[in-house]
Amino acid sequence: MHASLPLVFLPLVLLRILILLQIRTWFDKLCDYHLAKVSNGPTEALNNLVKRIKRIGFGLRNFENYRIRALLYVGSRTGVSSKSPELIMR
Repeated sequence: MHASLPLVFLPLVLLRILILLQIRTWFDKLCDYHLAKVSNGPTEALNNLVKRIKRIGFGLRNFENYRIRALLYVGSRTGVSSKSPELIMR
């Protein structure tokens, strides 16, 4: 009965080993983040916004209509008035 006791803890040991390997692999990048305090969050937010705009424009055949729709959508998120002529005019 005592011989099977370590088998119970085997998943925990393997999990700890995997965590330590991940930390060793990503150590430089983790240190860089904590030193520079910079992340790719703004880039991911912009990517998410572009994907939402693409979903909104699905089905529009005219690029100009798609462009206007995208500018109105972004303008509503940034506080710019959606009725502003600068958004519609090139």
